[in-house]
Amino acid sequence: MIPSLIGSVAEATRNGLSDSDRRLGQMLIANDMITQEELDEAIKRQTQSRVKGRIGAILLDMGVVTQEELGTIASEQADSVGLPPMPDSASSYAVRIGHVVYVMAGQEGSSALLSWRQHVRHRVGDLIEVKTCDSEEWARLKREAATGERRSDLVKHKAVRRAKTMFLDAARRNASDIHLTLQKDDDGEGSVLVQYRLNGSLIRMPDMPLAHGEPMFRALFQSMATVKDANVMETDDQHAVISDHSLLSDSTRDNQVSLAGIRLARSPIVHGQCMALRLLYNHKSDAKGNDRLTTLGYSRRHLRTYAHLARLKMGINLLTGPTGSGKSTTLFAQINAIVDTRDGIRVITMEDPIEHEFNHPRIWQYRMANANSDEAKAALFEKKLKTALREDPDLVMVGEIRGLEVAQEAINASITGHPVWSTLHAADPFMIVPRLVGMGVDRFMLGDPSVLSSFTAQRLVKTVCPHCEQVLMGDPRAILPENEARALEAWAELSTFGSFSGVRLRGTGRVTGVDAGPNGDKNICPHCRGTGEGPRTVIAQVLLTDEELLRDALDEGAAVARRKYMAREDAEVGMMAHGCLKVLSGRIDPRDLVEALGPLTAPPQEHRKLTEDDL
Repeated sequence: MIPSLIGSVAEATRNGLSDSDRRLGQMLIANDMITQEELDEAIKRQTQSRVKGRIGAILLDMGVVTQEELGTIASEQADSVGLPPMPDSASSYAVRIGHVVYVMAGQEGSSALLSWRQHVRHRVGDLIEVKTCDSEEWARLKREAATGERRSDLVKHKAVRRAKTMFLDAARRNASDIHLTLQKDDDGEGSVLVQYRLNGSLIRMPDMPLAHGEPMFRALFQSMATVKDANVMETDDQHAVISDHSLLSDSTRDNQVSLAGIRLARSPIVHGQCMALRLLYNHKSDAKGNDRLTTLGYSRRHLRTYAHLARLKMGINLLTGPTGSGKSTTLFAQINAIVDTRDGIRVITMEDPIEHEFNHPRIWQYRMANANSDEAKAALFEKKLKTALREDPDLVMVGEIRGLEVAQEAINASITGHPVWSTLHAADPFMIVPRLVGMGVDRFMLGDPSVLSSFTAQRLVKTVCPHCEQVLMGDPRAILPENEARALEAWAELSTFGSFSGVRLRGTGRVTGVDAGPNGDKNICPHCRGTGEGPRTVIAQVLLTDEELLRDALDEGAAVARRKYMAREDAEVGMMAHGCLKVLSGRIDPRDLVEALGPLTAPPQEHRKLTEDDL
């Protein structure tokens, strides 16, 4: 056991750590395995405990080090303290590697070995661990020790520790992504640029020395990720997923941080490598039913549409938007809402990777095998979708329709009486049908609204921090170009607001009467940490399909279908209308809406009046 690995060299001092505990703590800090604060907490627990324990065991109980990490440090100690050599008579059945002595089975009680262990214990404490093995394993270990083939895990542990610290720091800031840029010149000099994506914007963090960054790049694939081939191939694109819970959570702090997983994508660049890490969070909410969607920012009108879709017994429901627009989060909320409102149904989901764990007895989440190419991934999804239809589902969720094969199987599922929820990369709802046609789906399969039930497009936009917001003084032309200001005026005239009195802008992130912030700045807003931003909200368009809409999209294309649909009296408002309503209500800075959708555009002349339900 690990507590026996870190032995005592001297008796515990009256008012502090023993020599071995002090040395252990120093080595763990020096190797980036723990922080000084974590060591202080362990010492505090050791002092308060009635039953005194070794500091290594306490750190292990705290969860800040692993058994393997303590073993590595024990080996470093054993190699550094100058242990007495093993007797020649034991060399035929025992070999020491670090702090472990490997002994052939049946020889662990030999007098020579016991005498040597007693000598070691008297000199440096109970530092040595004995493990038995068969003759074949012992011969391999003997060979490795003699040739120096044994690989030290110390560098790997340092890199894993740095990576975990980075993950949890980003998660505590609620970052959606981490971007790493490893830059190296011809002389081998360089650094790692670290950036977090916070509320949609890249924020630069302190750079990482190359000596730390390169091992971390390797460790992310070789030690932390689940992949078929863990070798880092610097000239190839690589993808992987980190799902080990011990690498994704920090239960030692008051505010527990927990990630569901991390999706990695690495590519070579001109002078080094780049890597994007998508952080996947465990979403916990007390909301039920459609209230789950309300918290995301969907309007009352949207919620009525989704409530109708939840009751359908067939049809494909597609969500569109670019990467990072919240499609998977909406899918997760809607599937949970359906399960909340429909008793006794079986749901089967397939994603790669799984971005949210449902943890519900009526939801089966398929575990997908690793696929090394888009073609292999598409074939895997097609196979899994066929399997799902044989397992009596009431509803199927597919993370993404990636190509023709998956699209065809989704249509087959719909035709045979299964609602299907999925995502598709398209700019807006009216481009979904042309996108499917471009994949090779037969046109005659796409004209039936019972097969294609609904289309949703969405984006995520920063909200204004209500605690440090600024009021728009006068005309929006002070912050917007002339044509965009006129467009906002036109939307105001269509809405119940009628003016710009409710428009709010992102503030400076400072409020009066607040203590100094983390960097010593005065009056930093504690709610937004000085950014002036609140959590992001959805702007969306949710369409129930009909024959006219699908026919126009098939025969005349997305632009005509969009224009004809938006001229209807019962048309669902578009993302521009939904976003402008949130601007006029003071929830979104108009400049952030432009960042999400592009320049503000005026409503068409025939656009219907907007109501509070559209907000």
